[in-house]
Amino acid sequence: MTYIENPKNVSGDANVSGNAWVSDNAKVSDNAKVYGNAWVSSNAWVSSNAWVFDNAKVYGNAWVSDNAKVYGNAKVYGNARVFGNAKVYSDASVFGNAKVYSDASVSGDARIFGNADISSNDDWFSFIYQGKTLTGYKSRNDIGYEFNINGENKTFDEVRDYLSSYFINMIASWKKDKVND
Repeated sequence: MTYIENPKNVSGDANVSGNAWVSDNAKVSDNAKVYGNAWVSSNAWVSSNAWVFDNAKVYGNAWVSDNAKVYGNAKVYGNARVFGNAKVYSDASVFGNAKVYSDASVSGDARIFGNADISSNDDWFSFIYQGKTLTGYKSRNDIGYEFNINGENKTFDEVRDYLSSYFINMIASWKKDKVND
């Protein structure tokens, strides 16, 4: 059952349906769609043909607009902005002051945050090793990039050490497999 806390939460030709939830001071406007089990809450704003669906959540002061899509189990929160045909999906999280825009897609277990500035799929990477998600991305900070492991900021040296361990263990497992053949 759709829940809209206040009629002022939804305006224009926006559509909220399914089991979607819009609460607090959140706004859904301008042909935006929120459906499935999606939640939009706090001071979040979904507008201009943006879609939020499946089990996605948009909250805090986040904005999703201009044909962007947030779906799956994705979360957009804090002061994050997702716009301009961008997609955030699967279990990805975009938060802090991060921007994902243009035709960029962020997915998997990626955690994009801080001052991330993602305008194409070449601006970020993410992979999982031994249950930890390593994400790197272009940033608007002074050094031009940021890294995190499971959402915790890391220096370049810490990431280098982590990757060294990753490749050493991977090669060791290959050698072990070769000996067992």
